[in-house]
Amino acid sequence: MKKVLIISLMMFTLLFTMAASNYVPKVLTLHYDVVQKVYIGETFSLKSNSLYTYKSTNETIATYDEKNGIVNTIATGNVLIQKVNRETNNVVKTYALRVEDGPKEISVIGTNTLSIGEAFDFDASVYPSSASSEVVWTSSDEEILTVNEAGIATALKKGLVTLTATSKDYSDVYGKLYVMVNEPSEIEFTTVNKTIDSTNLPEVFETIGKKTESSVLMVTGYTINGEVKKEASVGCGIVYRRVANLKDGTSSEDTDINYDDVVSYEYYVVTNRHIVAKTTYDEQTEISTTTNYDYIGLYYGGANEIGARIIAYDEKIDLAVITFTSTMYFPIAKFGTSENVQAGEFIVSVGTAEGKEYFRTISFGIVSHPQRYVSDDTDGDGTNDWDAEYIQHDAPINGADCGSPIVNMKGEVIGINTTKKIETSSGIKAENLSFAIPIDLVKTLVVKLEKGEVIKRPLLGVSILDVKDILANEEAFRLPGYATEDGITLPSGIDHGFYVAEITEGGVASKAGIMIGDIIVNFNDVEVYYSYQLRAQLGNFIIDSGESTKIIVYRGNQYVTLEVTF
Repeated sequence: MKKVLIISLMMFTLLFTMAASNYVPKVLTLHYDVVQKVYIGETFSLKSNSLYTYKSTNETIATYDEKNGIVNTIATGNVLIQKVNRETNNVVKTYALRVEDGPKEISVIGTNTLSIGEAFDFDASVYPSSASSEVVWTSSDEEILTVNEAGIATALKKGLVTLTATSKDYSDVYGKLYVMVNEPSEIEFTTVNKTIDSTNLPEVFETIGKKTESSVLMVTGYTINGEVKKEASVGCGIVYRRVANLKDGTSSEDTDINYDDVVSYEYYVVTNRHIVAKTTYDEQTEISTTTNYDYIGLYYGGANEIGARIIAYDEKIDLAVITFTSTMYFPIAKFGTSENVQAGEFIVSVGTAEGKEYFRTISFGIVSHPQRYVSDDTDGDGTNDWDAEYIQHDAPINGADCGSPIVNMKGEVIGINTTKKIETSSGIKAENLSFAIPIDLVKTLVVKLEKGEVIKRPLLGVSILDVKDILANEEAFRLPGYATEDGITLPSGIDHGFYVAEITEGGVASKAGIMIGDIIVNFNDVEVYYSYQLRAQLGNFIIDSGESTKIIVYRGNQYVTLEVTF
């Protein structure tokens, strides 16, 4: 299938700028002859004197600070502020207030690029949702782009323009979006469908590259200080989902849509968390903080970038889902399965080598090990706190290849590159030790992340002892009170696994029916010889996902298979 589309080239864009980050409550003047709409946090000056003071009829909504002569609004609702004679207690004047939850943040949502003559319906998202959603739309240059009161903008001539949505009632709360208007140009994407003959390797790799490369974008995280935009991280992302917004107001993921019926496309891209956000650790407070970079740019070739928005990222597995809207057509990558990946299997990595100059670099290798466990420092404190499962391969990659796909000989993505070891635990320099997140785990996580959901992982809910440690000092473990109240004697023939010493009610082990004294030997079809294997397999599951797995324990001289649903 070939699509020839009208494409707009883009300069860098900011998704939105929220004035609410510097939000300061106003000091206003009250009018006693009207019902006045005000917002939570606004203060009003009413000075008392020796003859008169002021009282609120509902101090849960507004209070009067006589010392400073200020009315403070603190909750939504209707309230009267009364001017009262101190001697007679008579009400002289009444100020009627209707306190509402005012807007604090506004985000402008829409495309960052338009072609001359094109129109687009922009939207303004107001936070909190209870605040008035009425905004005033303005364009910084109406010769380039005009916008009406409904947010429908029309591109008139080439140039960069700032589109602003300002709260109708609160002029210092607004959101901005930079829009680049370009001359129409043409770009051709070709999707290759071809049966691969592995006896002709050059043809194989050429075909795989063409099938995958248009779905791979370069992802750059920037920090912005005033007018200075500084590159903070570089990696890759994979377009895995495309939703077409149609002229009739509906949307569709159908691949056979007539392009003339499409207003814009909404794309979903999976990348690494560390490319779009930075995690820092405060040694004094012992608190880790993950902060989004100020601007996420997507490069697809040509001269400019598309602005993207972060939806969500996983705090443990190095994954994030970002999204962007464009009138351009991008193919979506085909996800395969990592379940049956074998050592020695040929793979291709499609990424970038340290920047735009070497964008879409293809490298070749094999799967070195289909199931390797690597410890990660996920909170930035310098200590590994998470064990994850990876596909180890030897295709040459570098830091900018993070987030890029490894692809099998069918042209299917089977993993997402995330890290490369350059030194082993013994200090020896290493080459071609590359690791990719298995695609089966990626597919499970992106379904949650693209909805903005927080990934919650289960705890095993047990206190366990390594069988190898018990075997190394059997006499001591048999003694009552050494490790358990009654002591531990292992059954003959058991040489690996984990002895269950305690169980927490409501945990995974409790739900599965594990008992004290059981020896866990297999979890999720993996023979567990090391604790990191057990932790990594447990980390593949999400609470409330509905997924099930098997746990095999040795109990009473026999193996018992148990099942748990998350």
